[in-house]
Amino acid sequence: MNEARAVANLIGNGVATIAIAKWEETFDRATVDAVIAEQRGDIPRRIIVVTHEAQH
Repeated sequence: MNEARAVANLIGNGVATIAIAKWEETFDRATVDAVIAEQRGDIPRRIIVVTHEAQH
């Protein structure tokens, strides 16, 4: 039961993160697509570093 609660919490946190990013208009779909493509192996891996200072 505790493991199910942990999984539900993880999924909920991910959904909430995306929802808030879209609400604040900071969700970058191109970056999401690039990360997913890297994880699938569709494109070579590269390091993406975004700092808080770089966004301002």
